[in-house]
Amino acid sequence: IPRSGGWGTEDMHPQANRISESLAQRSGWPALQLHAPVAVDSSEVKSMLMRQGFIKDVLDAARNADIAVVGIGCVPRYIEWCQMYLPDYQSDSRVDKAYMGDIAYNLFDRDGKPIDCAWHDHKIALDLEEILRIPEVIAVAGGKEKAHSIDLAAKHGLFHSLVTDVETAEQLLEMKRKGL
Repeated sequence: IPRSGGWGTEDMHPQANRISESLAQRSGWPALQLHAPVAVDSSEVKSMLMRQGFIKDVLDAARNADIAVVGIGCVPRYIEWCQMYLPDYQSDSRVDKAYMGDIAYNLFDRDGKPIDCAWHDHKIALDLEEILRIPEVIAVAGGKEKAHSIDLAAKHGLFHSLVTDVETAEQLLEMKRKGL
C-alpha cells in the first residue's frame, strides 16, 4: 500500500506505486495504487485531494497497516523537492538549518520532530505521526551520505528495523564508535 503520491516523470525509479506493486507480486498479496502526485501546488488542492474517495481509501488502508516500509532521505532533498514541486518556493533559512532528514517525505529536525514548513502543507502522504502509529516501521535507506539522517531517525525511534547496504552500516557503526 503506497503511503505517498508519486513523483511524476522527474524520478521514476522510487515510485511508491511501483514499489508496492513489486512487493505485492513477490508476496502474492494484492496491491493498492495511489494515483496522486507527491506534492501539489497549494494547501487547498491538498485538502481537496485528501478528501477524494480513491485517495482517502488508500491512505486509510496505509494508516491501518501492520507494517510500513519507508525511505529515509537526507539534506539537500528538501530544497530539491521544493524547487521541483512548489511553484512559489522561497528558501527559508529556519527550515534549511533545522532539516536533518526525512522519513517517507516527512521532514524532521535533530530531535526527530516534524518541521513546520511549506512542504508538509503540499505533500500527499501520511504524516510522521500517522506512520509512527503503525506497529512495525521498516526503513530502507542506503548511501553513506544518509548515515547521519538514519542515525537520528533511529535515536528518536522513527523506525523499528533497518535495511541498508554494507557501506552505510559500516558508517553507522563508525559513528557509534566515535560517539557521534
